[in-house]
Amino acid sequence: MSRCFLYWFRNDLRLADNRALTACIAALDAAHDFLLPVYCMDPRQFAMLDLGFPKTGVHRRQFLEDCLRDLQQRLQSKGSDLLIVEGKPEVVLPILVTMLNAVAIYGSKQMTREEVTVEQALENTLQNGLAPHSCDLHLTAQMPLIEKDHLPFSIENLPDVFTQFRKRVEKNWQVLQPQQEPTRFPAFPQSLSFQALMSTPESSESQALESHTSESQALEPGIKPVEIPDSRPALPLTYPGGESEAHKRLQHYFWETHGIQTYKETRNGLLGDDYSSKFSPYLVLGCLSARQIDAELCTYEARVLKNESTYWLRFELLWRDYFYFVFMKYGNRLFQANGLSKTPVPWKKDQAVFQAWCRGETGIPFVDANMKALNATGFMSNRGRQNVASFLSKTLKIDWRWGAAYFESLLIDYEVCSNWGNWAYIAGVGNDPRENRVFNVVGQGKRYDSNGAFIQHWLPELAGLPAHLVHTPWKLNPLEAGLFNLSLPAHYKSPLAVQSLQ
Repeated sequence: MSRCFLYWFRNDLRLADNRALTACIAALDAAHDFLLPVYCMDPRQFAMLDLGFPKTGVHRRQFLEDCLRDLQQRLQSKGSDLLIVEGKPEVVLPILVTMLNAVAIYGSKQMTREEVTVEQALENTLQNGLAPHSCDLHLTAQMPLIEKDHLPFSIENLPDVFTQFRKRVEKNWQVLQPQQEPTRFPAFPQSLSFQALMSTPESSESQALESHTSESQALEPGIKPVEIPDSRPALPLTYPGGESEAHKRLQHYFWETHGIQTYKETRNGLLGDDYSSKFSPYLVLGCLSARQIDAELCTYEARVLKNESTYWLRFELLWRDYFYFVFMKYGNRLFQANGLSKTPVPWKKDQAVFQAWCRGETGIPFVDANMKALNATGFMSNRGRQNVASFLSKTLKIDWRWGAAYFESLLIDYEVCSNWGNWAYIAGVGNDPRENRVFNVVGQGKRYDSNGAFIQHWLPELAGLPAHLVHTPWKLNPLEAGLFNLSLPAHYKSPLAVQSLQ
């Protein structure tokens, strides 16, 4: 008898080296069983926050839609398809289980607060008998480069300083080889009724679902299939999304430009595409796995060159793993105002100052240029992120969680552990806290944008200034302003917290 399985895509939008998907396909008979790949556009992820911006902003949403479009096309080329549904996973998936008599749901396991809450709600619904038969939930953790079981210590004994973590892991580390893309996919269940999906659930099973979900309002008035148009959005994406584009980027950075050879020297760049790898947007939605990058890196080192720059890319992948394990150790503490600190911090909650930072109108050109870049493209360099985060949290003393939430809204490479872990680290309430870790954003601008090209690219109002003046326009006297024919906005005449930067 034919059976139906569901594969729940989350942050693993790829076919190759997807261990949860491979396990799912291995569990069924490809000649007789059916597989429904599904992605849930959870409305909670697009809701407006109290801070006045959406949890997922336009750049992140467009990148996600690009990734989903590519995944759907890749599945269709395999004789399958992708059902994209608007709704909460713990509501949508049990309804699909009931409609299709599905026997199992497979997917990728996550480990931070919101995602785990969804997993628990889904498991509770399945265990409490919504469907007329049992349906098993199989979730596989697959984000880190280094498997948890391969660490030389338990999670409870994870070092609180990255350098100690790195040194111990590097002594004898083990990275699993990436898996090949499945060559054959089970049939997509053609009997799936989209009309039924869009109707209001009123059956006894739906009533049972309502009583077993974690939120009383969880049952939607219907679950809506979403069609991602086969065209690029009106807003140009800084980097196109999808597994296909991820592999193009990998090929470009390693084999076409050999940018990897100078990664350590160029990674603090500000303008252009190739000063850094730009793999991060593809990693966070799982279009590319860390194992795939490491395998390509090993091949490059064996065939072409192994140097400090090739090591440094792996070093950055380890940072990504480290924050993942930090959240596994400390859980929700890193979402709290004091983070891992035992000493309360009197964060300010000044909306006007925060909004000036968000708009890129602090009056500090290096900060403003980076924020303008983020707002326009959904991307910011690593050097820029450290500086704007330090300025908000350490100089302006604004609650660092506001900044982390703003990054979450806009960054196309937002990843929960790296984003919140890095913000807590910069704010001095995360791992390896130091009282004196404060970036002098004017000095940093002069060092990394010495000719002012980055600032003048994003702040055309300063384009007429010579390089030695572009970082400190508030120091211009009226004669100099007249000489350069400048009419500066007010915030460049009286910038925020300038006294602390002198």
